[in-house]
Parts: sequence; structure tokens; C-alpha cells
Amino acid sequence: MSKTVYFKQIEYHQVNLHRSMAIEEDQIIGHGLSAQRFDELLTYQSGDLMSEPMGEEPSEEELQAFDSIVFEAECIDSEQDWFSDRKGGYDITYHRADEGDQ
Repeated sequence: MSKTVYFKQIEYHQVNLHRSMAIEEDQIIGHGLSAQRFDELLTYQSGDLMSEPMGEEPSEEELQAFDSIVFEAECIDSEQDWFSDRKGGYDITYHRADEGDQ
């Protein structure tokens, strides 16, 4: 009888997680920002090279407040975009494994 050889296949993917977030205006104000200023700060964080940021460049204090606000925000919806799987551009490695390895 032939012996079974066990091995693991590991795929390395790029996954983009798109989250729709929400936060009450009172929570934003509680961190010392207005809702309008928070919207402006979002434009500095977008990474969109085609859009101009709105308002003045953020101060260090505003960036700290922004981070706190984002941390407190509620995720109301999310979806995964397995970019590398969709495009077929992922790496695969193989490793030896013993029977019963997880």
C-alpha cells in the first residue's frame, strides 16, 4: 500500500476591506472638532492623488482627534475585495506537513 504524503499550500493574497463607518456629530464635537472640519480632515487621509485636500493642513492635535474619532466610529457595513484572487496575481508556497497538521 502506498504511503500518503502530506503538505500545505499557502496562498498570499491582497485583500481590501471596505468599511462603511458612522459616528454621531456630538462625538466629533466632543473631540474638539466640528463635523465640517472632520470632513476636511478626511480629504487629507483619502490617499486620492486626483483630489485636492479641503481646508487648512491639519495640526498634530487635529490628527490625534481624528484618530480617536475614527477609532470610536461604528462599522455599519463591510465587504471584502480579494483583489489578488480576482486578478490571479497571488503567490503560492508549499510546505511539508505531518499527518494531522492544521
